[in-house]
Amino acid sequence: MSDNVLCFGDLSFEFQDWTSCLLLGFMKVLFLDDDKSRVDEFEANTGLKVCHVDDGRDFIAALFQGPYDVIFLDHDLATDDYTGSDAAGFLSQNLDLLNHQQTVIVHSANPVGTANMLAKMRDVGHVIQAFAIPFAWNKVKLVDQRLVFTV
Repeated sequence: MSDNVLCFGDLSFEFQDWTSCLLLGFMKVLFLDDDKSRVDEFEANTGLKVCHVDDGRDFIAALFQGPYDVIFLDHDLATDDYTGSDAAGFLSQNLDLLNHQQTVIVHSANPVGTANMLAKMRDVGHVIQAFAIPFAWNKVKLVDQRLVFTV
């Protein structure tokens, strides 16, 4: 492995020409976002079909259909009664629904919401690997059966 790759379990960050890429080997994706166009763009960029949910009730129901290899979370949803922060809290309190070292990507553009979500998930230690990649749905492509994010 080269000196420009940093690994965390099955995850690796690769740094090339001032562009960092997150390389993940997975295929089953849960996507919480109230904007369907973001999901459409993600699917177009990757060729993957995702389980898309746009509210808290559907998010929780979808988790019982898992496990998922990666979970994408937005913070600000169309309803005020459930946010991505609530979803992050639910994940951290229901670890039995997750993969070991579950990968969660917070793709929200809300910096305060993102910080709160990451804090909730990092409180459970090594079980959840959470990363913030704002606008991740349009910074991704599928390369050699891996999702590559340019951040």
